[in-house]
Amino acid sequence: MRVNTKKIADWDDDRILYNFDEAVITRYADLEFYNSLSGEYVNVTIQAFFGDRTGLLHLQSRQRLYVEYPSVSLNETLAPCSFLVDANATFVAPPFTELWGTRSTFAGQIIGVDILGIQEGADVRFTWTAQTGRIAVDLTVNTLTTPGNMSVPFMVVKKGGRLTFVRNTGDVSRSELFVEYMGQTATFSLTRRT
Repeated sequence: MRVNTKKIADWDDDRILYNFDEAVITRYADLEFYNSLSGEYVNVTIQAFFGDRTGLLHLQSRQRLYVEYPSVSLNETLAPCSFLVDANATFVAPPFTELWGTRSTFAGQIIGVDILGIQEGADVRFTWTAQTGRIAVDLTVNTLTTPGNMSVPFMVVKKGGRLTFVRNTGDVSRSELFVEYMGQTATFSLTRRT
């Protein structure tokens, strides 16, 4: 599948399973999938990502994306696009995940990531509804954090990369967090004015 404009995958009104060998998302294009009319979770599997870092895959509530998972050969993904993961959506990725996109926002669940790399030029934002979780041997999710709490064993923000926690009222749990020369990390709290 190649996307270089706004694309909505709508092949079937009640489709709950999409499976792609590869996705090429370029030139600030947005790719999103319709939700099922029956209210079931929509499952999307993409085995390989290609792009110029500007394209965006939008995962809406009640949608689950399997990014190159399970990958038999490398057990990693180097996704050259951005992700917009809404609250109540699930992003399942290999243990080693490098984010290259210039406008990623995670408000839902991030599952299976042990090593998270924020690459040069990447801009990644986690909101107060984001959660992380581990995958058990039987591929079920265990140890899901409470909303607003992130638990990734190893995170690296490369030079020129940006990692932002927006109104993260909980804790950031990590074994190691490295911010390389000229990398950025920030925490913001949003308040409402009346």
